[in-house]
Amino acid sequence: MRICNYKPRICVICSKEFKPTNPTQKYCSEECYKIGQRQIAITKGKMTGKGLDIRTCEYCGKLFKPTGYKQKYCKECSIIVKRETSVRWQKEHPERVKLSRKKNYNKYPDKAKQATKQWLLKHPEWKREEDKEQYRKHLQKIKERQKRYLQTHLDKWRKYNAKRERNLDFIPLNEPFENAEAHHLDKIYVIYIPKEVHRSIWHNVIKNINMDEINAIAFNYL
Repeated sequence: MRICNYKPRICVICSKEFKPTNPTQKYCSEECYKIGQRQIAITKGKMTGKGLDIRTCEYCGKLFKPTGYKQKYCKECSIIVKRETSVRWQKEHPERVKLSRKKNYNKYPDKAKQATKQWLLKHPEWKREEDKEQYRKHLQKIKERQKRYLQTHLDKWRKYNAKRERNLDFIPLNEPFENAEAHHLDKIYVIYIPKEVHRSIWHNVIKNINMDEINAIAFNYL
C-alpha cells in the first residue's frame, strides 16, 4: 500500500490546518468541500436556485426563493421593475426612442397601423386629451382652413344654416345692445345676452343640452 506523506495545508474555507490525502486537496472536510463548490458555482453563474437561501425582495419586501444568484426581486416585482426602468430610459433618451419607432414603422407599416388603432380603442380618453391639445396648439391654422373652406364651399354652408334656421323661430323678448348675442330660450323665443355669457356655457336647443343653466342666467337680462 502506497503511503502519502503530503505537507500540511490550510483549508480555503475555514482556514484550519489539515493533512491532505491527495496533491490537489483544498478542503479539510466534506462540509467545507460543499461550501467551496457552491461558491464556485455562484461565481461561474451555474447556480439554478437549488442551493440558494430564501431572500427578501428589494421592491416589495416579501420573502421569495431565487432562481439565480443575481436575483434581487420576486417574480411579480421583476415585471414592474422592468417596466419602470424602460419608462425611465425612454424619458432620458427621447431621440433614440423616436428613431427606433420610425424604423419599426417603416419596416412594418401595416402592423403599426393596426397596433395604434387597437391602442386607441382601449384608451379613448387619451385620444380626446390629445385632440384638445392639438386644437389649442394649431388654433390659428384651423381658423384659416375654415375661412378657405367657406370661400370655396359657401353654397353648402348657406344650405346648412338655412336648414337649421327653418326649425327655429325668432321672437325677441328684449332689445339688442352692444356686444350682445341672441339666445334661444326654446325654438321660438329669443333673449339678447352678452357675448361672453352666451359662450360661457355650451348648450344646444335642438338636443336640449344645458338649457336650464343658460336660461336661468338669460332671464336676468329681461
